[in-house]
Amino acid sequence: MKRVIAFLLLLSSILFGTQSSYKSIDKMQYDCDNNISGVDCLMLSIYYKDGQQGLQADMNKSISYLDKACKMNVAVACYNLGNFYAKVKRDRFKALNLYHKACEKHIVNACYNFKILTEETKNTKK
Repeated sequence: MKRVIAFLLLLSSILFGTQSSYKSIDKMQYDCDNNISGVDCLMLSIYYKDGQQGLQADMNKSISYLDKACKMNVAVACYNLGNFYAKVKRDRFKALNLYHKACEKHIVNACYNFKILTEETKNTKK
């Protein structure tokens, strides 16, 4: 999981520049809370998950920011949230919806997970 987060940080810095790396946490929270930057929501989610950047680890806040980033169409956030619902909450329906949303935005791993989870769901209904 740590490798996935590191990859996502690298990916977001490549795709969106390093804007989040020099923003203060307060500015990131403001931009996220006011629907200005979904990437800031994603970054806050990562920071709260691991207790980085002076923030205390808080999984509830992490998931809340991840959900907000997904709603702001940050596909990687939808993929990560899908993983959370598939592996932690064991909510296949929600995970499938999130993987589908991320897949539509060309997150290949989301497409793969969507296919696998769909097949598993069909097999458990038999």
